[in-house]
Order: sequence, then structure tokens, then C-alpha cells
Amino acid sequence: MGRWLLKSFFACAAGLALVSAAEAQMPFAFISRPTALMSSYQGFSYDLSNLSTYSYSGVNFGVPAPNRYVLVGFAARSASTFTATSVTVAGQSATILGQYLNGGTVSGMAIALVPAGTSGSVSITYSGAMVHSGVGVWTLTNLQSASAVATFNFNSTTTINIPEGGGAFGVTANNSNVRNFSAGLTARYASGLLTDSTEPDRVYAAGDLTTGPSLSSLGVSISGTFNAGSSFVVVLR
Repeated sequence: MGRWLLKSFFACAAGLALVSAAEAQMPFAFISRPTALMSSYQGFSYDLSNLSTYSYSGVNFGVPAPNRYVLVGFAARSASTFTATSVTVAGQSATILGQYLNGGTVSGMAIALVPAGTSGSVSITYSGAMVHSGVGVWTLTNLQSASAVATFNFNSTTTINIPEGGGAFGVTANNSNVRNFSAGLTARYASGLLTDSTEPDRVYAAGDLTTGPSLSSLGVSISGTFNAGSSFVVVLR
């Protein structure tokens, strides 16, 4: 009887140990890395009219999805120091993530959750009349937060950090000389030279980079001669 009780005790103890070990490992079986940010550049529109509000119709938004965000990179110039005061995307109010005013040139980014529709309008209102405005548009999915991880204002070069699974998006505007992203971000468009009735040779460009692993001290450069321009980069995750 004593031996049977002893064997039963050790058998139960062993069983408890096995269950405890299995239970201890169970939480880790369900841990996985968050899905990386996905981005798709959709195109560029511009208007050389002298306006305070610019509306671009028929802008491509790509494939609808419940978690689809539309990111708008805007750039404009005036004879004063005006900035963007509001941005709407398909009728949805967008959050302005930041903007950089250098002289009369402003560049920045705005974002809105737009789950439905393959295309729509983008409208930007500035604090005064501009002499031109342009926008570049991306669609984003798997975005963890619509708030900026970091923003960067610069003229020709800067250094940025991108978290694991995140991305960086930039827009630039310049006068008189063609400029484009040449290092760090993949160039998506460079439109110019665009001439209006006020000043000649408007130039717009945009670039982006999404990544799996984190990137530290990534150099971002814009080639071409700088002339009263403005460049802005936002990092998202």
C-alpha cells in the first residue's frame, strides 16, 4: 500500500510538472510580430492657379479596405508666409501631421482614414492665396497609429530613423531647378518645370521607403540646386 501511494504521488507530481511546463509555453505560441506597414503610391496632381483652396478631383485611392488610410503630401508657394490650415480627403477631415515653411514655400503631410471608394477628391485650404499647389498621394494599410513617429524639416539632406515595420514619406518643392529624392527614399515623381503667370519653373517631387527591419541614421538626400524650396518627411508605424 505504501509503495502504491508513493508511486501515485510521483506520477501526479510528474503530470503536474508536464502540465505546468505546457501552460508556461502556451502564451508564447500566440506571439507574432505585427504586420509591416504597406504603402502604395497613387499619383500626383497640381494646379498653377492663384487660389487659397485647391480641390483635386478623381484622385486615385486604390483598393478599398477597412484599415486603409490616405496620406497626402502637399507643397505650395506664395509671395507671403502662408501655410495649410485644413485638408479633406473624400470628404473626410484629414489630420495635418506637420509642415515646413521656408520663405514662401511650404511642404507637409496630412492623413485620413478612408475605407471606401477607389477614387475621390482631395482639397487643401491655405491661410492665404498661393501661386500654385501640388499633392502626392499614398494609400497605407497595417498602420498601427495615424500619429507621426517623427517629422523632419530640411532643404537638401537629413538623417532619419525608421522603426521595425514602419515607413518614411517625403515631399519637396523648389523653384527654378529640378530636384528629386536621390538617397534614402525611393523617388516617386518629379514634376517640372511648371510655369505659371507669377513665377516660372515650379518643381514638385516625392519619395518613400517602407521597411521590415528597423533602420537607424538613414541619410535622406535631394539632388539638384536648391532655390527657395521646402522639404518635409514623416515617419509612420
